[in-house]
Amino acid sequence: MILESRRLIVFTILFFLLFSVKPFNVRSEEEGYTFYGFIPSVVPDYGTLLVTGNHNNTHCRIYSLPDKRLLEDFTLDKYELKAFNLPNGTLFKITSDKFITVLIKGRTEAGYYKSDVTTTLPSVDGTYIGKEFVFPVTTGSIEFIPYRIFSLEDATVKIFRADGTLLKEIRLPANGFSGFAAENGTVYHIVSTGYIEVATFTFAEDYFVPAATGGFVGKTFYGSADRTQGGRGEGHYRRYTYISSIEGATVKMYDLNVHKFVKEVKVLPRSMVSIDTKNIFTHATFETGAYILTADRPVSVLYLSNYTGFLNIQGDLSGLEGGVSVIGVGPDEKALVMIVGPEAYVFVSKDCILTLNDLEFRLAADEYLALEPGIYEVSTTQPVIIESVEFAPLKEGYYLTGFAEALPAVETFDLAPSDLKIKQPTEESNLTYYMIAGVVAVAIIILVLLMRRRK
Repeated sequence: MILESRRLIVFTILFFLLFSVKPFNVRSEEEGYTFYGFIPSVVPDYGTLLVTGNHNNTHCRIYSLPDKRLLEDFTLDKYELKAFNLPNGTLFKITSDKFITVLIKGRTEAGYYKSDVTTTLPSVDGTYIGKEFVFPVTTGSIEFIPYRIFSLEDATVKIFRADGTLLKEIRLPANGFSGFAAENGTVYHIVSTGYIEVATFTFAEDYFVPAATGGFVGKTFYGSADRTQGGRGEGHYRRYTYISSIEGATVKMYDLNVHKFVKEVKVLPRSMVSIDTKNIFTHATFETGAYILTADRPVSVLYLSNYTGFLNIQGDLSGLEGGVSVIGVGPDEKALVMIVGPEAYVFVSKDCILTLNDLEFRLAADEYLALEPGIYEVSTTQPVIIESVEFAPLKEGYYLTGFAEALPAVETFDLAPSDLKIKQPTEESNLTYYMIAGVVAVAIIILVLLMRRRK
C-alpha cells in the first residue's frame, strides 16, 4: 500500500513537470505580445506607426501612455498593413494576440512612407533570427540603399513582392550576405530554407545590433558598417560602432565581403570602445559594409552617426541627422547602454526592479522612466525596452531629419530558435574560399588551352 502511494506521488510529480514546463522559445498565442515606444518630440506634428500582420485574424490594440487610453482597436490579416499617425511626443503601447511587425517612422520632408531606416527586422515569430519575415518597406530619398540578408546557415532565400510575385531567389552559404532593393511603401515577404537575419542600413541612422542568439547582449552579431565615400556629404559625417562589455571581452570583426578577419580589439570590464569602420571594410563606392562580430564574453553593439554634431561646409547643421535606436534588456542580464540624445525612455510590461548604475527603481506594469544622456549599467528583474532618440544639436534646439525603426516585442526580443547552430567564421573558411577560387581559375585556363589546341 505504501509502495503504491509512493508510485502515485512520483507519477503525479512527473506528470506536473511534463505539462507545466515549456520548451525553449515556445509560446502560446493566448499569452499575446506587447510593444512600447514613443514618437520623438522634434518631428513636426506627428510620426507614423506602421503595423503589419504576420498571421491572419490578428487582434491589435493601441494605447496612449501614461493614461492607458485606447486609441485604436483593429484586426489584421497576414500581409495587411495599417498606418496610424500619432502626435509628436506620444508614448504608446501596442498589444496583439499574434505577433505583428511594428515600425515607427517620421520625416520632415518627402513622401508619406519615405524615411531612412536602419534596423533589424523581426521574423514572423518575433525572433530576429528566423526563416520567414513579413515587413513594410520604408526608405528615404536614397532609393538605392538595399535591404540585406545575413545567412547563419546554408539557405535558399525567396523574396516576394506585395502582390505575391517573386522578386528574387538567392542561394547563400552559412555566413553569407546579400542585399536587395525593395519598392517603397509596400509589404514584402521572405521565406528561407535556413536561418537568416533580415535588416536594412543607411549610414546616417543609428541602431543597436541584436545578438544572433537572442537579445542585445551576446557573443555573435551580424551587423552593417558605413561606406568610405559617396554622395550626400559623407565626408562631413562621423560614424562609429560602439562595443560595450560588463565583464570585458576580446572582440574580432569579420568582413563578409572578403571573408576574413579585419579587426581585433579588447574591451575592458565595464567600459566600451569605439571603432571607425570607414577604412576597415572592403566595399565599393555607394555601398555599405557588412560584418560578423565575435566576442569571447558577452558584449553589446551600437552604431551611431552624427551624434557629436559636427559642422558641415556651410558652418551649420542643416544637413545632419540623428536617429532612433531601440534595445531590450532581459531579466538577470546586465548591459552597458549609452544614451546620447536628450530623449530616451525605459518601458516595462510587468512589475519589476530596474537597476541603473546601482540605483534601484521599482516600476509597475506599463510604467516608464525617462533617461538623461549618459552611460548606464542596466539590470532588471523583468524584460525592459529602451528607446533612444539621437538629435543633431542646433543653436535654436535640436534637429531630426527623419527616422524609421522596428520595435521589438517584450516577450520575444531575447529569444532565438532552439535548433539554431551558429557557424563561427574562421580563417580556414578563407582558405577554402581561395582554394575554390583557385580551382575555378585553373579550370578556366585549362579550358582556354584546350579550345586553342582544337583551333
